[in-house]
Amino acid sequence: MDITDNNFRLVVDNLPMMAWACRRDGTTEFINQQWLNFTGRSFHDSVRLGWRSSIHSEDVNRVDDFWADLLTTGQAGEIEARLQRFDSEYRWFLIRVALLKNEEGLIRGWYGTNIEIEDLKREEYLLAAERRSLEMLAEGKSLATILENICRAIESRSVKTISSILLFDDNDNSLRFAAGNRLSEQWIAFLMTLSIGPASCSCGTAAHLRKLIVVSDIASDPLWSEHRDLAMSNGLRSAWSRPLISDSGKLLGTFCNYYTEPRDSNASDLRLLESAAHLAVAAIEGDLSRALLTNALEDLKRSEVQMRAAIDAIPTQVWWAIPDGSTEFQNRRWLEYAGVTAEEARGWGWQKSVHPDDADLYLKKWQEIQASGGTGEAEARFRRFDGEFRRFLMRVDVLRDEKGNVVKWYGSNTDIEDLRRSEEALRNAQADLTRISRLTTMGEFAASIAHEVNQPLMAIVTNAETCLQWLSHGPPDIGKAQEAAERIVESGQRAADIVRSIRTLSRKSGQDVTQFDINKSIQDVVALIQSELLRQNIALSIGLLPDLPLVIGTQVQFQQVILNLFRNAIESMEATLNVPRILGVTTELVDSRAQVSISDTGTGLDSANRAGIFEAFFTTKPQGMGMGLSICRSIVDAHGGRIWATDNSSRGSAFHFTIPVVGA
Repeated sequence: MDITDNNFRLVVDNLPMMAWACRRDGTTEFINQQWLNFTGRSFHDSVRLGWRSSIHSEDVNRVDDFWADLLTTGQAGEIEARLQRFDSEYRWFLIRVALLKNEEGLIRGWYGTNIEIEDLKREEYLLAAERRSLEMLAEGKSLATILENICRAIESRSVKTISSILLFDDNDNSLRFAAGNRLSEQWIAFLMTLSIGPASCSCGTAAHLRKLIVVSDIASDPLWSEHRDLAMSNGLRSAWSRPLISDSGKLLGTFCNYYTEPRDSNASDLRLLESAAHLAVAAIEGDLSRALLTNALEDLKRSEVQMRAAIDAIPTQVWWAIPDGSTEFQNRRWLEYAGVTAEEARGWGWQKSVHPDDADLYLKKWQEIQASGGTGEAEARFRRFDGEFRRFLMRVDVLRDEKGNVVKWYGSNTDIEDLRRSEEALRNAQADLTRISRLTTMGEFAASIAHEVNQPLMAIVTNAETCLQWLSHGPPDIGKAQEAAERIVESGQRAADIVRSIRTLSRKSGQDVTQFDINKSIQDVVALIQSELLRQNIALSIGLLPDLPLVIGTQVQFQQVILNLFRNAIESMEATLNVPRILGVTTELVDSRAQVSISDTGTGLDSANRAGIFEAFFTTKPQGMGMGLSICRSIVDAHGGRIWATDNSSRGSAFHFTIPVVGA
């Protein structure tokens, strides 16, 4: 991994995640642009201050222990932690760390990625807050305590957020303070007397209009004209207020998120405010009538029944498991497919449905997912009720409580048997199409190939007659006869080489990837088209790099690429008059890859058609199928290479492709 390489840095800097690398001792060696943008620091400052300075104080010891464990064990790992953004906000990230070893197996360094999971964490936290609010209601806690708990839950998501809840007093049509102890005593006293009206700050206006009011900057918004100085003197610069409306349409109060700096409307904060308002409404209505809690529990039970009915109707297999991985539930689709009862499938009974050849690997993958404590997927064949095995893709996700403990594993099994069969059929069809295209191309060079085969055969006949003549002399001239015999062997070998090349190109190739000499492959194809070049008065210019490393790929497929490009070059020069016809082929080593370039002095590429030349069925020839260049691209792409076209330096066009070399 050469982190100083510009191409490497360009790719890594544009990844949609933070990426970094450390030396063997854990000191920072590389940080990508996403990290710098997020933290607002330069690379120098990031190295000087250290990555620990960006981690939340509540997480830093846990991350230190994690990192120390990696350095000790030499194992990869992952951890969740909060990182500080350039605006001092903290966001949750999933930090994944892998190690880089040298050829001797010793650790050279570490590299990792940080993927933001703030939205996921926020949803988990809100679910926990909702669950805690319901528990507090059931425990008989006061409404003030419950509402204060909701404010703390929202404030914990952002250090610059101050939450408050006001309750509606229908006696004097006003709002009174109920929760929000982070506000100053002066501001709380002000909220005790807040009236409801069309221009009464954010909360009074939201209650009056019964709609969300977002004030991005208190300093300039007319709703705050009368109380602007008081708000700003208490450190408040932005106020988003949401009216709390009961299911029956009754105004219950308002939930407000204040910010210590101007803040424009954004989807993330709006979702947080909506969720907070939902929690507050549930708590207020619960306090108004404890009977509502009982009804809510009954509704929850009914929802569970309805949920199970809905899950049974889902057209895929669904299941969930307890923390140890043993299943607790399989939906009707799963049970009907396997032909077993819920009791037989529960726990670890489902393993009996897995194909014996897949069982160990599938179970190991399931255990790895459990050990990682995250999401994952695996494939295996499952037996149907009639004994047939079909392949399924298992996907699993995890539900955790507020302490991070696994509560449930939720999974689905999707039948992908037909998809896998279709993929296999598609691969076979592509292979057949490629071979047909190769044979079609060879057919177009049939006369040239026949001439190339005929030349050594005629030489064999001529030298055989000469040999007989020398042997018939009295006495026989053994030396001359031996020279003629040697020429027969050379011509025979040449004929054998040509036949071998033809057989290689015409046989039904497999997908075996080998190491081979691309220069030799080019020379084999050139041997087949020599007569066609002479017939069309085309000069051949060859510049093959000596000692070019062996390449890695399917040799016959790349011979087809070369033959197709030769054919296109020859056809492009058929209409040229009074211009030297030159077919050029060169090889070179570029960025640890072999690059083959085939050029011509033909009509060149039309700029209007250039973008589509590699697309299937695109052709400018009256009798063309439009598959040659498309097949070339699919072959090159499948081997991790690249193919492109350029204008030739003088006239005509040039096609280039790359292929990995051994040891790159």
